Amino acid sequence: MTEQEMQFELMKSQEKVNALRQEVAAMNKEREYWQQVRIQAAIAAMNIVADDGYNVRNKQHLIAKYAVEIADALIAELQKKGGQDGD
Repeated sequence: MTEQEMQFELMKSQEKVNALRQEVAAMNKEREYWQQVRIQAAIAAMNIVADDGYNVRNKQHLIAKYAVEIADALIAELQKKGGQDGD
């Protein structure tokens, strides 16, 4: 293999590496986005409970757990592909 061929192969490999880096960066950005949505949804669920005047004394851990479960269910629905038929 000539030096020029080796350089060409190296260039192709670098392009693949760069493409993979961009893909990983995009995945990380999306994961961060959904984590922020999850946090906001959990806070909103907790606010609903607090605003409705439920007796929350000594039940904070349960409320927090349920708020996160609600947030996770909401995110799962939002992330569904093609699930726009009202289900």
